[in-house]
Amino acid sequence: MSDPQQPPLPPYASNVPQPAQHGGGYPAQPAQHPQQAPYASASPSPAGGTNTAGRIGFFIGLGGLVVGLLTSTIVQVLIRSFSSGFDYSMVSVVSGFGSFLAFIASVCALVFGLIGIRKVGAPHAQAGIATGLGIAGVVSGIFSFLLTVTAGFFY
Repeated sequence: MSDPQQPPLPPYASNVPQPAQHGGGYPAQPAQHPQQAPYASASPSPAGGTNTAGRIGFFIGLGGLVVGLLTSTIVQVLIRSFSSGFDYSMVSVVSGFGSFLAFIASVCALVFGLIGIRKVGAPHAQAGIATGLGIAGVVSGIFSFLLTVTAGFFY
């Protein structure tokens, strides 16, 4: 007695379990097809799987964050370390310079992050973080500048 022959499966249906020829169960392992669909490839991109723009933006964004935090700390130390007769022009200079550096770093991180996000076939995690740091730094810098300029009208 011979078993009835089943027609060959198309390539895309190779992972679908088929009923066994004997009995009502499924085979122990589905048939393996040597040809793999092009979208299922897990190999790295031809460019080597790196995203240089995203990585640069990530580190610039972290640098801008560190500069902003360090500037805030230095300004607080300057304010509290001098007597009441202290000239606050030094605080303004340090605060302005640090804020400007942090803002420029945030703009650069945003630009590099957006370039890295648009890179096809490359990892986007660092580029996404760089974009987020850049957006947060730019919004913070603009808000700080507008608050400084308009604060005189509110007091």
